[in-house]
Amino acid sequence: MNGKEISYNNILDISSALSIVSEFYDVPACAIVKHTIPCGVALGKDITDAYMKAFDCDAISAFGGIIAFSQTVTREIAMHANKMFLEVLVAPAFEDEALSI
Repeated sequence: MNGKEISYNNILDISSALSIVSEFYDVPACAIVKHTIPCGVALGKDITDAYMKAFDCDAISAFGGIIAFSQTVTREIAMHANKMFLEVLVAPAFEDEALSI
């Protein structure tokens, strides 16, 4: 929706991250991928919990990564994710407030 044009490597990482979270379509899931290698994958009681668990797997490698979600990205997730450089966030939906962040 904004930012620079995505690269071929971004597309590969998006595909990897979506492949992971698609296995968990019915539960809150988050996958963080960088250079086609997962650096954080987690399920949670809600999508924010899943994101924080995935992020805590390897917060350093998450920098510049691709994050995919199985559910709507919340304002809370957007606030946290906005503190670092990320290439792409992919989700089935985004709260309006999350998009504005």
